[in-house]
Amino acid sequence: MTEPDPETARKSLLLGWGIFALFLLLFGGSFAVALLYLALD
Repeated sequence: MTEPDPETARKSLLLGWGIFALFLLLFGGSFAVALLYLALD
């Protein structure tokens, strides 16, 4: 198994952090929508 070149590693790391940020946004957003729904009910 060979190590990826620095450029590929950097792109993969950025993609990973991007997916993680998207997950956090969706996770937090679902709570925000639920609380808003309860507050306006």
